[in-house]
Amino acid sequence: MLRYPSLLIALVLMAACGSEPEPAGPSVSFGTPEDGAEVTAPVQVQMLADGVAVSPAGTFEDNSGHFHILVNAPFIPAGSVIPADSAHIHYGDGSTEVSLDLPPGEHTLRLQLADGAHIAMDGLQDEIRITVR
Repeated sequence: MLRYPSLLIALVLMAACGSEPEPAGPSVSFGTPEDGAEVTAPVQVQMLADGVAVSPAGTFEDNSGHFHILVNAPFIPAGSVIPADSAHIHYGDGSTEVSLDLPPGEHTLRLQLADGAHIAMDGLQDEIRITVR
């Protein structure tokens, strides 16, 4: 015998009436380090992509791109070319794990996906703040 039959019925009705969640669109994120982490150099970075393929620069396929890490630099607007310099590090070889030699201090790392021509893709970005000891 059920002790709380009305609670069970309410849960079943809520589940039956609930709508399916909207599928999430493509996204990118830092796997490691975590936001707020204290780390030592060299910093091991893992870059993740969900719902989008990671491919080398020069690959022009729908729903694919390659990673860039922006060190203490703002995001590049979607549709603009991501520059290549010490603050805008390109991983045109399709890398998803890298080692960054950062000086001690606080750093903002921004992850941004770009297409085969290094053009920033809309909404495919992530940001973390870390402290290198």
